[in-house]
Amino acid sequence: MLAMLAAAGCAKREEARFYELIDHKGHLFKVGAKEAFTGVGVKEHGNGQRAMEVEISRGKFHGELTEWHPNGRKAHEAEYRQGKKHGAEVFWFENGQKQFEGRFSEDQQDGRSVHWFDNGQKERRANYQAGMLNGEEMNWHRNGKVMLGATWQNGKLVEAKCFDTMGNLTGEVKEGNGKVYSYWPNGDKRSDDTFVKGVRHGTSLFWHDNGQLGKQAPYQAGKLEGEEYHWHANGRWKWQALYQKGRLLAKRAWTPEGKPIK
Repeated sequence: MLAMLAAAGCAKREEARFYELIDHKGHLFKVGAKEAFTGVGVKEHGNGQRAMEVEISRGKFHGELTEWHPNGRKAHEAEYRQGKKHGAEVFWFENGQKQFEGRFSEDQQDGRSVHWFDNGQKERRANYQAGMLNGEEMNWHRNGKVMLGATWQNGKLVEAKCFDTMGNLTGEVKEGNGKVYSYWPNGDKRSDDTFVKGVRHGTSLFWHDNGQLGKQAPYQAGKLEGEEYHWHANGRWKWQALYQKGRLLAKRAWTPEGKPIK
């Protein structure tokens, strides 16, 4: 009996490549199967190296997910519970340097999260509670100077000061009202946001690192309202969307080559 139990414990779990799986009402099935898939979902890079594997139970991610770069180094680790991210998550750059570390609870960020540049310099540190920013947030330029120092309360921005790559004060939020900017390492502006009563209000802008406008989004009292536009770095449309009180009504999307995405 013990030998049988040991053999069962060591039995290799069924593997399925993702091109063998189809999504049906939020559950993954092998093509032609009547029961949702339980086992390990896998992907490979073009060079044959393992790219990803994730534990799946009854058609949903459940357990550990691991991804690797084409050079074999680990790229990503996360934990899932019944299809939702739950537990620790870590990303690494291809050079092995840690890129991100945080925790999730029921698909929402919860606790401290940290981002790094590929040179090991810290890029961002923030605290979350039930998916909302809560407490101190710090952002740094690649040269080590502070880009943003902010205080959040239950998802609303209370105070903030932002600085350019030279350390000059460029924006400030007091009692929830003001402007916040972010910058690319070369000093060019990356984003421009207005806050009123702690939430985004007005036009939110984002630029690619080549200076091309990447996003123009209209906010009213923290919710998207009206037409939102996104562009690829080459200037072509990425998507257009229509919102009403934060609810998506319609959306069109295109590839970087300009082909519509259905």
